[in-house]
Amino acid sequence: MVQQQLEMVFDIDVIDTQFEKLAESVLGQCVPQVMLKLKRILLNQSLANTCME
Repeated sequence: MVQQQLEMVFDIDVIDTQFEKLAESVLGQCVPQVMLKLKRILLNQSLANTCME
């Protein structure tokens, strides 16, 4: 269970990094605030999903 959670967090980090690079190249400097909100949403969703399992 813990290992599964760690793998999920790692996957989110990888996806997050890729998304951040993409967003920066597309949107330029208005990205950081949007990214912070999106990260919170993604993190909350993933935590909710692991708790449900």
